[in-house]
Order: sequence, then structure tokens, then C-alpha cells
Amino acid sequence: MKNGENVLHHVGTMRLATPRLFLRRFEVRDAQDMFDRWASREEVTRHLPWQPHAGVEVTRGRIEAWQEQYADKRVYHWAVAQKETGRAIGSISVQAMREANRSCEIGYCLGNAFWNNGYMTEALRTVLELLFETVGLHRVQALYHAGNPASGRVLQKVGMTHEGTLRDFGRQADGGWYSMCVYSILESEWVGTTHVSVRGS
Repeated sequence: MKNGENVLHHVGTMRLATPRLFLRRFEVRDAQDMFDRWASREEVTRHLPWQPHAGVEVTRGRIEAWQEQYADKRVYHWAVAQKETGRAIGSISVQAMREANRSCEIGYCLGNAFWNNGYMTEALRTVLELLFETVGLHRVQALYHAGNPASGRVLQKVGMTHEGTLRDFGRQADGGWYSMCVYSILESEWVGTTHVSVRGS
């Protein structure tokens, strides 16, 4: 993409692969795994902007809504699944796509049974590769709850830079305030780093 060109090449939620994971579209059969492994777990959702799902039917409804959105190539919302089992262990998605600025935010969630294994770092790295090298983004940012430093370590591992903290950004369910940390990576920073391509394998 030429400098200054604002046209993005959207490809939608295409199947991606890493050494240990498949990133694929959500299917209705993922509802039970999503509910059991992260959507119903307070320890996972406490730092997210949505409440734990009350039942698997809530999770199934959410997946069905996402499936309707997949026809739009501007939608990027993956189930993160282990290659060895094919079962979903988390999700990663693009949010707040800003076409004119060639930028977006990215969010992710992983079942707590799978924390501290490098899975989300692996998934995020291949999503960034797609966003910069295929879609043509200039900037990708991520915000995370300041009370969840493990999320920040994931962003650091893929080369993102801490830009600052949005103090008292929002209200918690108990009425208290929470702050958000902001990280970003630019196209030039991604291109200037050596990355091993694993997409499509």
C-alpha cells in the first residue's frame, strides 16, 4: 500500500493458523466451550466490559449474532481453537475500525485454564500480520483494564508500545472507578521487525 492511501483490503474473518492454534469463525457448536471456559467465569470477565453469561443460551445467541455478521468482510472475530482438539479456548476480534485513519482497536479473551501458556501472544501476532500486511492498517491499538497486568504483557510481547493510562475511564459494577492502559503498534514498527509467517498453514 502506498503512503497516504486510505483504501483497506478487507478479507473478513478468514481462517488463520499458528504452530498450536487455529483462528476460525465461531460455530454454534462452540457455545458450550465458550460458556464453560470463559463466558461464564467471573475470574475471566471481571476485567471485561460485559457481565458473565447467565446460561449457555446467552452464549449461543451471541455466536448466532456473530455468524450473521461474517458476511461483512470488514468483520474480524475469531474463535481461538487448539489444533490438537479443535475446541475453542478464547476469542480475538477487531473493534472500532477507522477506515479513514487506517486504524483499529483489538480485543481478546482467553479461558483461565489456558493462561500463562503463550496462546494469546501467538494468536495476536498472526492477527497483526494479517491486519498490517494484508488489510493495510497503519495503526493497531489495544486498551486493557489496569487491574489486569497480564494482558499488558501479551501486548508487550508482540511489540506494542505503552502510550499511557486513561484514568478513571469507567465505572465498575460496584460503583468504583477503573482505569485503562493504552498500547499501540504502527505499520512501520511491525514491518521493521522480523516475524515468521504462519498464516494459512
